[in-house]
Amino acid sequence: MPHRANTAIGAWLASQPMPVALSVAQAQAIVPHLLQDSEDLLYSGMLSLLQAISGASEGNFSWSIVKLYYASFYAVRSLLGSNGVALYYHNRKPKALRIAAGEIPVKAAGNSHKAVWGLLEAQFPNSPLPNLIGGDKSYDWMTILREEANYTRPKFVEPLLPACFGKLDMLGSASALQLYIDDVSMTYAFDPDHAVVSFPVECLRRASDSLLSQGRTPSEADELQMQYCADKFGLILRKPMFI
Repeated sequence: MPHRANTAIGAWLASQPMPVALSVAQAQAIVPHLLQDSEDLLYSGMLSLLQAISGASEGNFSWSIVKLYYASFYAVRSLLGSNGVALYYHNRKPKALRIAAGEIPVKAAGNSHKAVWGLLEAQFPNSPLPNLIGGDKSYDWMTILREEANYTRPKFVEPLLPACFGKLDMLGSASALQLYIDDVSMTYAFDPDHAVVSFPVECLRRASDSLLSQGRTPSEADELQMQYCADKFGLILRKPMFI
């Protein structure tokens, strides 16, 4: 299913003779679609995280790195959406639109990935999420790992253990994940020895808290998906929408 907000925004644009600002009624009609997209993205991010940890625990490191990057990416898209910022495509170019009366679409820089990280900094100038990891902005650090795993190297690193997974291997997957979930002070989120997992966890935590602050509660289908994660990966999901 395509992003619901994209469809709703596309219908609004198609109904206008020229780009105009959102009305109160139009904004109110789009918001529920954007919030549902945000819930769906949160689930995709959480599942990506759990699949990555499961894969890494079995020695499948390369694709686990890619999935951890996407866990962060989906979480930040969810965070933007739950705060009323939609990223959509028009004529194959990314656009951003704050869903509020009087707002108009604006060009989003770069492809969808660069656009999401750019919107994070623009919309949340005081957010710690773009902090540095090992001298690079967090999202650049995650991007470099993903591109090394997915594109730069001619072959996957297995069976070698990448340095970024050293702490996960030493602590054990379950213990490390619990440590990062409990890390509300962000001791590990920007530590290069832990960040490949702890940074996505922090992104997902903030996306989950944002949706909860909107009064969103999981539907029966959402509950089933959360239980699927718990059953499949042997983890206890302790919050309504996240862990």
